Amino acid sequence: MPTVYDTHKIRYDHMMKKRDEKEEVIEDPEAPKIKVKATVLIMDLLGPNLHDLLDSNPGVFDIEGCAVLGLKMVKGIRDIHEKGLVHRDIKPINFCIEHGRSDPTHAGVFIIDFGLSRLFRD
Repeated sequence: MPTVYDTHKIRYDHMMKKRDEKEEVIEDPEAPKIKVKATVLIMDLLGPNLHDLLDSNPGVFDIEGCAVLGLKMVKGIRDIHEKGLVHRDIKPINFCIEHGRSDPTHAGVFIIDFGLSRLFRD
């Protein structure tokens, strides 16, 4: 039976696994242990993706807002490339903004759907 740990204190860097590592569980010694009969993925709640945001609010971004979001998106892609991953499915629906932010240009931008991603080597 797998053990599930609270991942709120675990940083993204610790969750990225190298191809050689065989680690199955990331442990947080301070988190309570829960026994379950299934594999569980714990994720943060995100806001809308950029595709839905643009569809529901036409004209929500001015040129400055587009530039701010574009820079955040490029920085996110750069960060995953630095970790050795290529996303391979970049499109507006795979970028979500931070939940609960009224102004998308001041919200965090998250890349989702790594189903087509691949590890690469220099």
